Amino acid sequence: MPVLGIGSYVSYNFMKMGMPCAAQDVEVIGILDSEHYLYEEQPEQVVDAVVSFLTK
Repeated sequence: MPVLGIGSYVSYNFMKMGMPCAAQDVEVIGILDSEHYLYEEQPEQVVDAVVSFLTK
């Protein structure tokens, strides 16, 4: 099953290292101009990432 991880500048590196250990088909996206609340701080980037992932 494909898995999408979306990380902020706080969590991106941890997700990039850890997610491949939990799943095989992993895509990790960094929204690095956001802190802890991606969905509130960068909602358009989050929606774009999810829609792009789902339409592949």
